[in-house]
Amino acid sequence: MNRPATSSAGGSCPTWLQTGRAPAFGKSQGKSVGPLVGRGVREMWCAALAAALVAGAALAGGASAANATTAANPTWTKHSPKTSPPARTGGSMTYDTATRQLVLFGGVGTSSSTTDLLSTTWTWNGTTWTKLAPKTSPPPSATTSMAYDPASRQFVLFGGNSPSFTFLSTTWEWNGATWKKLAPKTSPTGRYGADLAYDAASRQLVLFGGVGRTDNLLSTTWTWNGSTWKKLSPKTSPPRRRFASMAYDPPSRQLVLFGGTSTTTVALPTTWTWNGSAWRRLLPKTSPTGRYYASMAYDTAVRQLVLFGGSAGTGVLLSTTWTWNGTTWTKLAPKTSPSGRYDAYVADDAATRQLVLFGGAVVATSDTSTTWVLDDAVPDR
Repeated sequence: MNRPATSSAGGSCPTWLQTGRAPAFGKSQGKSVGPLVGRGVREMWCAALAAALVAGAALAGGASAANATTAANPTWTKHSPKTSPPARTGGSMTYDTATRQLVLFGGVGTSSSTTDLLSTTWTWNGTTWTKLAPKTSPPPSATTSMAYDPASRQFVLFGGNSPSFTFLSTTWEWNGATWKKLAPKTSPTGRYGADLAYDAASRQLVLFGGVGRTDNLLSTTWTWNGSTWKKLSPKTSPPRRRFASMAYDPPSRQLVLFGGTSTTTVALPTTWTWNGSAWRRLLPKTSPTGRYYASMAYDTAVRQLVLFGGSAGTGVLLSTTWTWNGTTWTKLAPKTSPSGRYDAYVADDAATRQLVLFGGAVVATSDTSTTWVLDDAVPDR
């Protein structure tokens, strides 16, 4: 399937720049004008425009691009769509700018057993869930890493664990209609519980951490350029961990990594950033308590990263909502909120300007199939 050309500006890239045909004026109006520049250059300009618009939005409230405004009492609202994926945890979900829908894949079913791993693909259009039936699909898997790659306009899915608890090292792409297994020349070793996110500054996907074979925790950083993986060697790196939360923060043009676990009981409270070439540990004045399996994504309405829930590592499931403004964390007090849970799916639905939270484990042996959205997330001015 050939996907339509889109820009990461979420529809803000001018039509003439997307198509490569100059706008006509005067006597030339209504006539076809020849292509301006090549497609690759146009996509680069669109990406630059998107970054500029995001930064400008952050500045509009009187705040700097690296220090966006704070949210004004956003509220979580529970939705009850007619159709919904079965209860699950441990899968992947992200926004597809081409189809303007969220895409959800895999996870662990209600039995929380490795024999109950899922291989289904679902989409969310802002009001309902739809189960797809692609001709090809990755095998049942959980704790996979998935992110949208605007450069190729496809999803990239990596790793996870199989029903036999084999650590997977396969790379898959989703083109909007079906899955395709790739065969890159270089690839990370099998792992699960790693973090994957798109770094708009370097125009590459970044993979960090996870658990490798023989339960070896990892602290390696890899990038995906659209055709192959490359292992990086930054001077400084977060200590090895799994089940951390990582997402791209457009105002600061950096990836933000929070939490994770270094053992079966220790929940980390640290905040790290990736600027495209180096990791840096931050020391914010306020910070969430240590947690892993927390859900984090950038919210286009709030213009900040939103962190929800997770496990404190002591059997306590968290239900707190935090935002990151580029310099510090702020704990919110929504009137309504999902119950404590860990390993829920979360992604920003740019089409509706809402953060969507699905599923997760609400107790040690029970998952949920509820859908929540973060409403009225309007920044203070």
